[in-house]
Amino acid sequence: LDLCRKLHGDPDLGTIPFVVMSSNSDRAVMRQLLQWGAAGYLVKPFNLEQAVITVEKLISDHFLILLKERERLDLEQKMMLAGITSLIVALEARDQYTRGHSEAVALLVTRMAAHRNAGPEEIESLAISGRLHDIGKIGIPDHILLKPGRLSEEEFAVIRKHPVIGASILGSIPSIKPLLPVILHHHERFDGSGYPDGLKGEQILLWARMTAVADTYHALISDRPYRRALSHNRAMEIIDEEQGRQLCPECVEAFQSLMGDIQNDPFCSSTPDRGTYQKPPAVRMIPTGLIPGRSGISGISSSF
Repeated sequence: LDLCRKLHGDPDLGTIPFVVMSSNSDRAVMRQLLQWGAAGYLVKPFNLEQAVITVEKLISDHFLILLKERERLDLEQKMMLAGITSLIVALEARDQYTRGHSEAVALLVTRMAAHRNAGPEEIESLAISGRLHDIGKIGIPDHILLKPGRLSEEEFAVIRKHPVIGASILGSIPSIKPLLPVILHHHERFDGSGYPDGLKGEQILLWARMTAVADTYHALISDRPYRRALSHNRAMEIIDEEQGRQLCPECVEAFQSLMGDIQNDPFCSSTPDRGTYQKPPAVRMIPTGLIPGRSGISGISSSF
């Protein structure tokens, strides 16, 4: 009785199911032990079959509890992701030029992962982190985020805060914590010249390095307030040039292997309706000159 009472009152041990085996057949004692958390009570002498049945029921009950908890957590995560998706939609609604960007990055980075024979859980995680990578831009003022010309150094310093803002927004969500390095470090550069932490090479999580390639590609082939979109071929040339500098060579190689699929995908095809949003989001491929000052590769921003 004393042991059961102590187990029942312990915040850690009290959750562990246990069966009492005793020669005491007093029903009042049995009732008390069951009230104090015993999952079963076997009166000695008992045969092996009784013990097996008791343990099997205990395992079955515990499995059902775990299953219900899993269902609860799944529902909680779905609701959480729905709320975050609403934030992303609100963010992208602020600017017609960035609509669908997060969705496109998620698609591209999961294709890279599939090419690397990643498992379904890793691919799903990359899809979520790709969708969330720019969530921190919700905290960037419109007059900077939507500025149609060159950013000043002070304005770009504000833009550079969006990975930290994003990680802060999502940091309190347990299921998202493994993905925070992607949100925080997708603008780190392979040569160490990126932000916010100046990480270099394999100091940057592989998922973040993969996301950086997908993010850069989609930024290059998308219209922006300060420039028109580049062609697929020109974007791929720039990405190839940046191996070992801004971008991870291993990730660039994986991305290049997808070139044919990407080029033929409606997600990455041109449309005559400039400025018209479609779902999947239209990507325009129009050769153009560049406006420097947005920090990305060769004067092109990979942060938009």
